Amino acid sequence: MNRTLVQLLGDREQELRDRYGIAWRITGIASRRLGWIADPNGLNTDSRVARALLPATTSGDDSKPEHVRSWLDAAQADVLFEATSLNVETGQPAIDHIRAALNHGAHAITAIKGPIVHAYRELRDLAAAGCPTLSRSLRRGGHTRFLFESTV
Repeated sequence: MNRTLVQLLGDREQELRDRYGIAWRITGIASRRLGWIADPNGLNTDSRVARALLPATTSGDDSKPEHVRSWLDAAQADVLFEATSLNVETGQPAIDHIRAALNHGAHAITAIKGPIVHAYRELRDLAAAGCPTLSRSLRRGGHTRFLFESTV
């Protein structure tokens, strides 16, 4: 879990709502330490609560693409913030996570360089094409976005 991102979202919650009309909730967390947790109604980001949920809701550190898709479905995610440690020679598993999010119809945001280096054009084109099932992406105007920052 990216604690800094959660802190920033919490600190800016009122501004995001007032200025941009954005309300958010965290519906999924995936990490080596916590496993894969999802609740479409929102998760309490207090790590003690997340650890208490872990035994009943996780299947371990399985980063296979089909597991990511199941987790995105369970979380009913609209946005994936990708911050996975990865293999610098392949960009995996971050590329598969982003690809799964875009195929799910969720926007994908990363601060990781690997997906940009290894698969930028593919991921950009996938986002521009929209979700293959269209049901979720139609609610967002028919397209998903692939955004990145901290990348040089």
